[in-house]
Amino acid sequence: MIPVLALEPVHILGIVIVAVIILGIVAYFIVDHFRNKKFIENIEKQKEEREQHAAEREEAVIEYRKNKNVEESFLNEEAKKEAISQAKKFSIGKRLTVPASIEDCEKLSDEEAEGAIILVKDEKVYDNKIREIVVTTTQLNAFEENATVNPLTLIEKGIIPKYGHYYLKIQAKAPLKKALNVEAHEYDEHAAKMILLAGGSVIKVI
Repeated sequence: MIPVLALEPVHILGIVIVAVIILGIVAYFIVDHFRNKKFIENIEKQKEEREQHAAEREEAVIEYRKNKNVEESFLNEEAKKEAISQAKKFSIGKRLTVPASIEDCEKLSDEEAEGAIILVKDEKVYDNKIREIVVTTTQLNAFEENATVNPLTLIEKGIIPKYGHYYLKIQAKAPLKKALNVEAHEYDEHAAKMILLAGGSVIKVI
């Protein structure tokens, strides 16, 4: 073994540099190991939280369905029928598009869409504050063909939590894959057109 004192300063410097590099690499892998471990733990924790939330939501949906008043309705049925009977007959014709995307909305003019929207007055008196909620066309795809979509059916489907009363907004997002009868308070500039192009109906609560 060569004595350290017999080494040239440049050699000693080289050994020190190599040692520092090796220590740096070891430290990097140690830190990286613990970072990955923490990352995996966070992923697992988030997964557990999502599963717990899903289970709680499912329990709430089951409880809601069990206690649901079969006579409860979102809108006055007579008022709705009257509004539908008086509305202009609207035909999509060859423009029917399933799935209907935001890009397809150019097939309908704003005037046509506005004329096809059925207005129904909400005459209920609410005891507590009305909460605004936004539901997207992505979420609407969870419903069956020709289903009625309103706050009550959204609660029953588990898409929104049970709450006293909602001000429901529909927002265009993913293409709408089926014809639905939607009852909401507000629609963005594309949502109503997408519902109509997919063969559904649009009721706006006023």
